[in-house]
Amino acid sequence: MSIKAFAYVRYSDPSQSTGNSVARQTEMAVAYAAKNGVELDWSYRDDGVSAFHGHNRTVGDLGRFMADVQSGKVEAGSHLLIEGFDRFSREDPFESLYTFLTILRAGIVLVTLSDGQDWSTATLMGASYRLFGVLPHMERAHSESKAKSERTLHNWKKRRESGVVVDRLTKPAWLDVVDGEYKVIEQRGHILIRIFEEIASGIGADSVARRLNADGIAAWGRAYKESGVRAGRTKIWHGSYIQTLLNGRQVIGEHQHHQYRGRKRVPIDVTP
Repeated sequence: MSIKAFAYVRYSDPSQSTGNSVARQTEMAVAYAAKNGVELDWSYRDDGVSAFHGHNRTVGDLGRFMADVQSGKVEAGSHLLIEGFDRFSREDPFESLYTFLTILRAGIVLVTLSDGQDWSTATLMGASYRLFGVLPHMERAHSESKAKSERTLHNWKKRRESGVVVDRLTKPAWLDVVDGEYKVIEQRGHILIRIFEEIASGIGADSVARRLNADGIAAWGRAYKESGVRAGRTKIWHGSYIQTLLNGRQVIGEHQHHQYRGRKRVPIDVTP
């Protein structure tokens, strides 16, 4: 019976879905499988999932892989193929190292395809000095992402302070950006007014959602995995989203910005 090799492909920026990143990771995994005679499996992939905040480990497919290892669904001796340590984790190096050692202790062989290295308890036995080469990779991956995050936050803050209007996913769903200004999308503005009027008349949020769905009105919201990771656009209205509209201050002209501090999403400054 051939050894099973699980190719783990990850990227954090949605724009990379059609670029060279996925193709490169895929080609490297295919080449490894052909050279080493292993059975390639593509069950685990994180598209547009951050490794800096650890979402690929906590709610993504890397976490699912680890759970399947613990349950025995993925057998000891299997290989996990990654392009490099930065695909695997960009968390702080000690968290990354803990995840790395957890996988190895479970009997998995981790293969970094970019340098052709395989990592396992067997290959490290008697060669533990190799671990000293792991931490710098993890520290560099974390530092790069941290610096990028800080630059991005600074740039967005400066834009907000200067009054620049940017068409981002964080803008309210009923607004568009026209000639550098927010404009209400007429049809959605009417729907928003309808929602508030129905709530004011005593109809509950779940009932409002059902009525919108029954009338064939396309939903605005997004579907999320646990812990806030986007999973795509939702197809129907939900009472929880109606409640979010009611509780939010966007309808009175304010926008609450957030940022991640560690693993916690916290509010920062408000834009009027």
